[in-house]
Amino acid sequence: MIRALLLGLALGLATPAPAQQVAYGSLTQPRQIAVILDAVERGDIALAERLLAGSRFDQGDLGYQAALLQARVLRARGDLAGAETLLRAILRERPEFRAVRAELAGVLAEAGRG
Repeated sequence: MIRALLLGLALGLATPAPAQQVAYGSLTQPRQIAVILDAVERGDIALAERLLAGSRFDQGDLGYQAALLQARVLRARGDLAGAETLLRAILRERPEFRAVRAELAGVLAEAGRG
């Protein structure tokens, strides 16, 4: 009994502490984009929407990356017209943004127009 208790205590001390959680708001803008992208890729569209709604991206092209993620959220929600409109708006300002072109092609194909 004591041996099992000591073994359990030893194992408990050997297990790593849980990862330290960091508040989303304290992350850098690029890390916030990465968190939102992860949510979109995992299919957690509600979380991605909340994070996008509560975030502001004003560093470099991060605003365009956030807009692309918003378009992916719209597409996941079935709002293909909204996604298409947003993607075309991004391309008017950043025609070289290949990921946006690829997403637009997917939206058009899904809408039966590709």
